[in-house]
Amino acid sequence: HRHQRRNSGWLKKGNKVQIFNTSGKSGEATIEEIDYFLSRAVPDNGNKGLKSISEGDRVFWKR
Repeated sequence: HRHQRRNSGWLKKGNKVQIFNTSGKSGEATIEEIDYFLSRAVPDNGNKGLKSISEGDRVFWKR
């Protein structure tokens, strides 16, 4: 069977992540919650809405 990968590597609670939108980098965020495959980050630019992000090289807004 296929082994499912846990949250490994850089995606940890309290980490800073780079936030990108369609026009490019829009700031940084701090990871608040860790889930099995997704995490939620709170942007540091004053927008306190929780955004869902997935593990990878780039982080994108979920609008």
